[in-house]
Amino acid sequence: MKLKFHFELQSVAGTYVAVATGKGSENFHGVIKLNESGAKIFSFLQDGLSEQQTLESMLKIYGSEHQEDIQSDIQRITSLLHKNNLVTE
Repeated sequence: MKLKFHFELQSVAGTYVAVATGKGSENFHGVIKLNESGAKIFSFLQDGLSEQQTLESMLKIYGSEHQEDIQSDIQRITSLLHKNNLVTE
């Protein structure tokens, strides 16, 4: 999975937001709001990591006892990206 556009990820008042930049801003006019772990997941996906690689990276940060929650978060974010046609396979 690869994001179609580059997104700028910023922290704004305790919430993370991802905004499409460049040509992406012509096609996607929304803002994606994320919490801290969601921002990390989004960042890994934007860097080109697969869902499995993202999971492995998140487990290194948060520990394996959080695996189910992390997998659920990754699934929610990737579903959101697919729903909004923001990824290519």
